[in-house]
Amino acid sequence: MDWGKVKKQIVILLCLLNAALAALIYVNNRAYRLASSRETSVVSVLQKNNIICYIDIIKNFSPMRQLELSPPDYSEETLLNVFMESPETAQKSAERNRIIYRNEAETLIIDGAEILYRNRGGEGGGPVSESEAAVLSAETIKKISKLGGNFVTESATPSETEDGLLFQYRERYKGYIINSNSVDVTVGAGGVTRIEFSYGRPVAFAGDRREICSADEALLTVMYAVKNALGETSEPKFVTKMDVVYHSNLTERAVPYYRVYVSGFEDPFLINAYENTVL
Repeated sequence: MDWGKVKKQIVILLCLLNAALAALIYVNNRAYRLASSRETSVVSVLQKNNIICYIDIIKNFSPMRQLELSPPDYSEETLLNVFMESPETAQKSAERNRIIYRNEAETLIIDGAEILYRNRGGEGGGPVSESEAAVLSAETIKKISKLGGNFVTESATPSETEDGLLFQYRERYKGYIINSNSVDVTVGAGGVTRIEFSYGRPVAFAGDRREICSADEALLTVMYAVKNALGETSEPKFVTKMDVVYHSNLTERAVPYYRVYVSGFEDPFLINAYENTVL
């Protein structure tokens, strides 16, 4: 047998196979890529409805898997030491299936995976310095990260609230933001006034890949949601940011969502990418 000839034929077959695979990948990517005509069309429709879209609209809408989450298993002692300044003085009570710890200044509410901390000692004292607040917020995130999660800041600039400056963080997992894994830290002139923490430990992507709606379809759903919320208004609204995140709606599976920020709305619109519906 001429082994040299056989090897040459095998190499040729492998090259043909690679070419066929590359062609299939190219065709598949084209099938799930937003055409420029559709992008132009949705921008025009939004503008006619007084919504200005200056962002780069997401082009790719390839099928995506769900993300399996594991419920947290923290001990109450661990949560007390992470969140409270004086855990040794806290008194425990139970109200409506929630565990509550209180002392003179602090309250810690444990409601399953949802944690709420309030500190009256951080209130008052005049305006808070943004730089000092940022340091306190970063220190708080460092402590909370001991519970798990790779939390990244949502914005370089905090939001102003009646309780102080609000810093928002979300977990980043394998390149995706898990929107429901969140830490919101509010800092007043006297220190941290409020922390809202929600976390399900990411395990792995699970199940088959499912088709998701395209970005233009999600934007039209947002348009109808804005109109339902505001009715007919002459004041223009602006789409300021759009991304794809994972979000868990009180389940142990997180699914893909389009997250769309619109001016005039405090929270982003969350559009279930599988169903093209507003959360």
